[in-house]
Amino acid sequence: MIPMVSILLKNNNTEVIVSLIENMSDLVKIIGTASIEEKIIPSICTLTADKTWRIRLAATQFLPQIAAATNQEVFGQKLEGVLISMLMDSVFTIRETALQSLIEISQSTFSTEWLMRIMIAKI
Repeated sequence: MIPMVSILLKNNNTEVIVSLIENMSDLVKIIGTASIEEKIIPSICTLTADKTWRIRLAATQFLPQIAAATNQEVFGQKLEGVLISMLMDSVFTIRETALQSLIEISQSTFSTEWLMRIMIAKI
């Protein structure tokens, strides 16, 4: 199943990629942490830098679900910097979504202390 996801994420059609990201939460819940770290996280990191703003937005919106499926250490090593960098995206909606994702992660998955730590570290 994961190889098919990897193939679809490399698709040139924006609608296909956005739809896949929006519907990947069930997949993340059933696959193991190793598959998330090896396949999903690298793909999402790549998609957060995509030239199409809708793909970047979908990837940013998906980050809280990845945080919930991994531990704080993995998220910190592989995705914190990506999420923080989305706060400086050229598209306002992506910056706003990145901030909402940070708040959601701090409230539902990690903690307010986590949010304060990364914000202080990045200032």
